[in-house]
Amino acid sequence: MTSSQSIIFFDGACNLCNNFVQVVLTNEVEPKYQFCSLQSDFAIQFFTKNGFNLNVDSIIVYENSVFYIKSKAALLISSNLKYPFKLLSIFKFIPTSINDFFYDVIAKNRYKFFGKTKTCWVMRPEYLNRFLND
Repeated sequence: MTSSQSIIFFDGACNLCNNFVQVVLTNEVEPKYQFCSLQSDFAIQFFTKNGFNLNVDSIIVYENSVFYIKSKAALLISSNLKYPFKLLSIFKFIPTSINDFFYDVIAKNRYKFFGKTKTCWVMRPEYLNRFLND
């Protein structure tokens, strides 16, 4: 692990989260992120080692030795994506408490709105090295 490493931790059982990862993979300006399911042994060990409480209902970005959660994580990611997804970064000018309110509404209802998956999606071979294994 390097301190400059950028990792997106996501809910591997969530359809919305899995689709979001696919959007990031296919729309990054440059390949920047690695990905890891929050349910993996790697994630649990990583958070324990770094003193981060994993009991968070959020996508988590680890970048430059800093953890970003909720809307801050989503907006950080969107700023590294191609148009039109980059336009979402305009919401960084709205107070975090307001952005997080809407983030929380979606996060709490993501399984109801988008469902859960019991199987992993089949990724293209060129993306395999972007995922951190257990």
